Amino acid sequence: MTVSIKNEDSLSQRIHIKPPADKRVVVKQESYGAIAPGMTRRLIVSIKTSAPDALGKLKEEVHIVTKADVFKLPVEAEVLSAEAFEQRKQEE
Repeated sequence: MTVSIKNEDSLSQRIHIKPPADKRVVVKQESYGAIAPGMTRRLIVSIKTSAPDALGKLKEEVHIVTKADVFKLPVEAEVLSAEAFEQRKQEE
């Protein structure tokens, strides 16, 4: 998923992304540095599914830290094997 963050303050702001506890969740910023007033920054949140232990349910919070607030972005997913995905698709 892609998340846009807009600086509504009159001063430039920096954000810090706390690393999620679940290593399957990966958060990347399209660019780094201060965010000018009125400008936006895009974050890309993805899930690594190639690891052998990637299967199963995932429930995590991504913490976006600014100088004044901590924003919590919930991330929930269920990673299925190809066979389980096909089976669930047929059941629907």
